[in-house]
Parts: sequence; C-alpha cells; structure tokens
Amino acid sequence: MQEVTVTGPPASINELNRRADEWLEHNVHHRPHRVTGMAPAERIKDELQMLGPLPRLRFDTSKRESRQVGQAVPMIEVDGVFYSVPPALASQIVEVRLPVDRRIIEVRHRGQLQVTHQIAPSGSEPVWDPRHRREAEQIALSRHRRTPRFSPHEQVLVDLLDLGEGDYDVEPVRLESYDPDSACCGCGWAGGVR
Repeated sequence: MQEVTVTGPPASINELNRRADEWLEHNVHHRPHRVTGMAPAERIKDELQMLGPLPRLRFDTSKRESRQVGQAVPMIEVDGVFYSVPPALASQIVEVRLPVDRRIIEVRHRGQLQVTHQIAPSGSEPVWDPRHRREAEQIALSRHRRTPRFSPHEQVLVDLLDLGEGDYDVEPVRLESYDPDSACCGCGWAGGVR
C-alpha cells in the first residue's frame, strides 16, 4: 500500500484499524461498484432491513462422523487409531465429534456425551479408558456363563420340557456304525462279534 510508504507502518493494531477505516471510507464506500452500479454505502442501507442478528450460540465447526462400535471389543476407529467406548454400546452407531480448536475426540450416543479421548498419533496403540477396559474384561471373562436367549416361541418349547435338575450330556451317536443292509442298530454289536 502506498499509504504505508508515506505514513510508515502502524504503531499498534488500533492505528492499523483506524487507517483501514479511513482508507475504506475514502476509496471504497462511496465509489459505485462495477457489478451493482451502486456505492456500497448506499447499498447497505437497503440491505440492512433484510439482515437479522447473528445467533447467540457460536456455530459448531466440529468435524462429525458416524462409527459403529465393535461387537466383541467396544472400540471405534478414527484415523487409524482405536478408541474405547462403554461396552454397553457394543454394535451401536455412535457420533464422533472432532472439535477444530482442540485435540480431542468426543463420542456421543443419542446426543449424550459418552466419553472424551485425547487424539493419539496415527498408528498408535489402542486408547482405552480404564473403566471401559475393566468392564470389557469382566464381560469377556464371564461369557462362558451366559444363559441362552430364546425367542418367545422357543421359550414355550423349553418350558414344556421340564427336565429339572441334572446333567443331560449324552454321547453323540456314531452314524458310521449303522449298516442299512443289516439289522444293526449302531451299537457296535454285530451278531455276537464286537
């Protein structure tokens, strides 16, 4: 700008703003625009009636993505790194929110914040919240004790069995011992010879 050569660099931000206001007033606001044919100072008078106030809340510029939580291990992957989520969210779809002004990952489910993690460098080991890890390990170690889940139709059939207490493991039947051309029943007994 020629003004800087003549007047020298501004001593403060306030002086820079004052100079910018003077330059706009002298060089821009009162000259007709090439496209509209109106000076910006005149055009703003017409447009002010159509402008409304800005929202009270700041616009959220965070990057948002959906992720499905793993079924066996309650984690989601973001940029090559796995992050834990509460095990209760296994197989659920969650929202991952990455604020542009902070190095964190927020995980939300149905609009509720579930966990916040610091962003780890790409290729890092999985990032666990200690509470999530404990809960996931407890679930994994207790899996063998799960009770079977039956559909309502299957449950009616199970209730009809009324087997009571006991051990109902039986030997599997060896189908290869059946001979369809003889009277053999598959017990291994073949006419007195075993």
